[in-house]
Amino acid sequence: MFDPILKYLSDHWPKLTAMFCVVLVCVLIAIYMTKKILHWMGRVEEAEKKCDTIDSHIVPKLATISTTLNSLSTNINSLVVYLKSKDGGMDTSLFVSRSPVQLTQLGEDILKDTGGKDFVDNNLSMLLNEMQYQNIKTALDAQNFAPLVVSNISTNELFKPIKDYIFKNPQYKTKNTNGDDVFITLDMNVITNVMGIYLRNKYLEVNPDLAPE
Repeated sequence: MFDPILKYLSDHWPKLTAMFCVVLVCVLIAIYMTKKILHWMGRVEEAEKKCDTIDSHIVPKLATISTTLNSLSTNINSLVVYLKSKDGGMDTSLFVSRSPVQLTQLGEDILKDTGGKDFVDNNLSMLLNEMQYQNIKTALDAQNFAPLVVSNISTNELFKPIKDYIFKNPQYKTKNTNGDDVFITLDMNVITNVMGIYLRNKYLEVNPDLAPE
C-alpha cells in the first residue's frame, strides 16, 4: 500500500526537500515577525501609559508653573513701574505737566528725529498687544506701563536704528528761544520716556473708555 507513496517520494525527494525548506523558512520568519510585532506592541502600550501619566500628572503641574511665572512677571513689572513713578527726574524741557503729561515741541522733535515715532507707528499692533498684556485698568496705568513696554521691546532687531542714532548722537543739539545752542543728553531712559508718552496716547486712542472725564 505504501509502495506508490515511497516511489513518489523517491522520485521527487529533491523537489519535496526544497519545498519543505521553503515552508520551514517561512514558518520561522513568521514566528520571528510575530515576536517582533508583539514586542513593539508592548512598547507602544507602555509608551501610551507614560503619555497618560504625563497628561494626568505633569501637564497640570506645568500649567501651574506657567501661571506662577506669569504672576511673578506681573509683580516684577508692577515693582518696576512703582520705582519708576518715584523717579522725578524727567527732563522738563521734553515734557510739559499738563493733564495728562505731554511732550513739548522739543520732545516731539526728538521722538521724530530718533525714529521713535516711526517705530511706534510701524509696530503699533505689536506694542498695543504688549500693553494689553499688562492688564491696564486706568489711563495712569497706561502712562506708567508704556515706557516699560518700549524698554522691553528695545531688544527687538527693529529697534536697532534708534539705538544707533543715540550712539552716534549722545547729545541732541537744538536752539533755545534766544537762538543759543542747547544740548540734550540722549540715552535709553530719555527715549523710552519720550516714546512711552506717544505710545500711551496711541493706546488711549483705541481705549477711550480709560481716559478720565
